Order: sequence, then structure tokens, then C-alpha cells
Amino acid sequence: MNYPLPLIAQPLITVAPTTVAFGNVPVGLSSSSIQVTVSNNTTTPITLNNPYFVISGPNAADFTNAGSLVNPCANGGTIGVGGNCLLSIQFTPTINGAESGTLTINSNVGSAVASLTGTGTSAVLFLNPTSANFGNIAVGSTSATTTFTLQNTGTQTLTGLFQNQVLSDLTNYSIVANGCGSSLTASASCTLGVQFHPTLQGSLPATLTFITNASNSPTVATLSGTGTISGNVCAVGTVCGITIKGNVEVLNGVTVK
Repeated sequence: MNYPLPLIAQPLITVAPTTVAFGNVPVGLSSSSIQVTVSNNTTTPITLNNPYFVISGPNAADFTNAGSLVNPCANGGTIGVGGNCLLSIQFTPTINGAESGTLTINSNVGSAVASLTGTGTSAVLFLNPTSANFGNIAVGSTSATTTFTLQNTGTQTLTGLFQNQVLSDLTNYSIVANGCGSSLTASASCTLGVQFHPTLQGSLPATLTFITNASNSPTVATLSGTGTISGNVCAVGTVCGITIKGNVEVLNGVTVK
């Protein structure tokens, strides 16, 4: 015996698409808008609620209604039989990683739902090491080179790397063997070296700062080293003085005769 197939009721109000996927969008920037169509599938006009839409979910604040210039949906508006209206959703990520939300359209005949997805992308600068101590170096001498490795561990290209390397003390430190260009793609790395060449006696701290589009910018390495003077070595830029104490000559505090 053949039985008739059960009738499947068509939703009275629908949205299309039911999944609004924005893909990868840089953190802090807004995506292009994606249009959503709200349709009336009944035999009579339907009235949208006021407000007619709700965006909910863990990242609701990052999805917004950008409106529509053509046939826009409106709070309390009417959709005729077989008709539709439009709204546009925009995604502006505030975090690095996957985000989601839910768009619900409410009316006098029920609700329709669409899922919202997108991924916030950003560059992240990983610096190794984050500090370097050059120890005691004689004034006028140059230390061995300390090599720093820079890697973009984020998902977006890192920019501004070469142009914005700020060494706070150019007199006693210098960047050498700089293998870093202006940008690093995701997972890429580069190296550069720093040397300490003290011109003064004593502790000489400094910083090496990278200002980029990375989410952890500015990224800073601390530098430290001590300039030393032994015997009758004079500091760079000073004049060694000889004084007479009785019949003993003293050179910069060191007895020489």
C-alpha cells in the first residue's frame, strides 16, 4: 500500500544565506558587507518587529547591521506577499582568532536565523632573546655580537619592521648584520645583531624597540653592558691628566712614578 508523503511546511519567514561567512579579516579593520535577504513565504503581508533583528552570541559586538541602500528592512516594516527586504552585515574583529554570532530576524509570524562567522587575523612579533647583557667591556673596545631572532607567529603579514627599529643609545650600541626587511609573512623569521662598544665608564643600559602592525607592538628588548677602564686607560673623549704629588707623578689617579 502506498502512503502519501507527509507535507513539509515551509517556514513563513526565511533568511538567505543561512550562514554568513566573512573569512579572514585583519583585527581592527572592517570587512566588506554581506547582504542578507529576508523573505515572506506566506499568503499575507507580514510585519517585522521593532526592533526586527537581534545579533547575539559570544562575539555579537563584532557583527553589525550596515543597512542596505536598496529595499532595506526596517523596524516595524511590512513585507508583502512573496516579497523581501535586505540588510547587510559587517564584521570588525577585535580579537585574533575565530569569532561567531547569530542573526535573528523577528516578525509577527515567527523568526528566522542565520549564523555569523569570521576570523580576526593579526601579526604577532616573537622576539628571542628579549634581553641581552654584554657584561664588562673595556672602553673603546667592541663586544661580541648578540643575535636576535624575530618571527611572525601571527596569521597576518607583519609590516614596518625595517623602518621602525629604534635603538635608544646609538653611541654605545649598534645594529649589525641586519637581515630583516620591511615585512614578515606569517611564520617567517629573520635575524639581526647588536654590538656594545662603550665610550664611557659604568653601566650603560639601552632598549631596542620594534614598532610594527603586530598586536604586541611595540616589542622591546632590553640591553645592558658596563664600560670599564683599567690601569691608565683614558675614557674616549677625555684628556689624561698628570699631577705631581710631591715627587710622585699620578696619571688619572694611578701612580706611574
